Amino acid sequence: MKSLVELKKVCRKDKLDPFWISNVLARPFSIYVTWICIQLGIRANQITFVSCVFALSSSFILLLSTQWALFLSAVFLYVFYILDHVDGELARYYIYKSKNSDSFINLSGIYFDRIVHYFLGITLYPCLGISLYLIDEHFVWLVLGVIGAVGSSGLPRFTSAFTVFEMTVKNESLIKTEYIKQFAGLDFVYWTKSQIPRDFIVLPRNFIELKYVLKQYLSFPGDLIIYIVFVNADVFWGFPDLLFTKIYLTFFASIRLLNIAYSAYNYFNKLRKIPFKSSNEYGKSS
Repeated sequence: MKSLVELKKVCRKDKLDPFWISNVLARPFSIYVTWICIQLGIRANQITFVSCVFALSSSFILLLSTQWALFLSAVFLYVFYILDHVDGELARYYIYKSKNSDSFINLSGIYFDRIVHYFLGITLYPCLGISLYLIDEHFVWLVLGVIGAVGSSGLPRFTSAFTVFEMTVKNESLIKTEYIKQFAGLDFVYWTKSQIPRDFIVLPRNFIELKYVLKQYLSFPGDLIIYIVFVNADVFWGFPDLLFTKIYLTFFASIRLLNIAYSAYNYFNKLRKIPFKSSNEYGKSS
């Protein structure tokens, strides 16, 4: 690549992300890290591994139960956030540069990237709960930590994906149905691909955009940025008894619990009526 402008055209999904956080807090910086990685020959999965180390470190350092541990947790989380953009940019760059004509499709990077997100959720909340419990010995923080971990586990999505995959392997006719193809959408239970807004959005203008914006504010990356802001508010502005950190855990653990219940209910209903043409009545026996 001759310039960063050309690199941006290759590495980025579109000119602007529909959600403003990535455009303001990640993309302006991640492209420079991507450029350095390209010069060093670093691949996308290697960056994903490094991002995983920072993600897990941001959780486990909380067990030290100090304000500096909270601050470092926020720093590590922001580094993870930047690297989470870098691995995708690297993947698009190497795909663009590749002259390989293999008949295989490599989805390992996408899988690795997504599972790191789940590692983050199921470790951050319980570690934060334990940290707050060690500080003021209120059992409620342990409970909220567990709730946050369970809510971040993605169990409804994983279970539905495995169910659909198992059915498509045993019955090829299912692969051809549009209904099954919809399950490939990451947020199928919230909206279809055709409903995803394409404009740069800060405030919603209709119901679909409202759902999209709320999902992004209350999930990744909104919850991550709010965590960083709230933790720094407690560390540097001296709010008593880590007030903002406790508000964060209480609110987002509750949101996670509601989300996993909502997802499970929706996946259950979606999987009840999958149309397919086959004499093999798969699914009648358990």
